[in-house]
Amino acid sequence: MKRYLWILAVVVLAATGAAWASSVSVTVSQWATDHAGDDSGLGFKLGLSATPNVDIEVRVAFFDMLLAEGPEVFEVEAFPVELGLSYNFRVSDKANPYVGGGVGYYELDAKGPELPGEFGWYLVGGIDVPISKNWLVFAEGLYRQVEAQAESDDLGRSLIKQELNLSGAAFNLGIGIRW
Repeated sequence: MKRYLWILAVVVLAATGAAWASSVSVTVSQWATDHAGDDSGLGFKLGLSATPNVDIEVRVAFFDMLLAEGPEVFEVEAFPVELGLSYNFRVSDKANPYVGGGVGYYELDAKGPELPGEFGWYLVGGIDVPISKNWLVFAEGLYRQVEAQAESDDLGRSLIKQELNLSGAAFNLGIGIRW
């Protein structure tokens, strides 16, 4: 149920955010975590130009097939909601390299143990290339730092806690529109 509330919140944010955003993008993302394998997911990015070179960004993505490793093996769904800043170097009209970072809340759900959402941070670097006056394609690399603790009951006898390090590299490919 929480996942659907988060999705609803993102849809509302996207619908209202398009009014104040200066860019909207759709991404395909690959995330390789330390303790939960890797997965591909779909994501969205809203950008708001704070200055000619600085953007405020809201990023969301959904990964549903991460597989936690350790004493207990279980599937993990992750829904990163991130807020950050990016600095655009704007070296030419043909390409725009950028770097940035920010904080995130990572809504987590596991099939089996209880896995609460966690806060973390991310760093990003990428390049976008205009393909027309308003449309662009981009590629970016991210590093996410997030750790969680799964808890499960061993048939009522004891509480099992398992540390889960979801930190790791991610790679996004996307298309966006900027106005």
